[in-house]
Amino acid sequence: MVAPVQDYEDLVSDPQVIANGYIQEVERPGHEPVRMVGVPVRFSRTPGKIRRLAPALGEHSHEVLLECGHTQDEIERLEREDIIRQAQPGAD
Repeated sequence: MVAPVQDYEDLVSDPQVIANGYIQEVERPGHEPVRMVGVPVRFSRTPGKIRRLAPALGEHSHEVLLECGHTQDEIERLEREDIIRQAQPGAD
């Protein structure tokens, strides 16, 4: 028995994958919709849904660094030296 082997690009475009909701498009205000993996568990009475996008790169840098014990001054220095960036939610 043989069957085609799909790569990731084939998989996310597969009509059955899309019909089953494994890949879903999520709206982004002011931007093109983004395709994301859908909720993997199905419940008949309480269907899951994607509530928000994954954070943008650097979106939580300040919060994480503060939790790790860095001071506000250290974080601002890292930002000035272009070592970290504070991204805006929904930005590309």
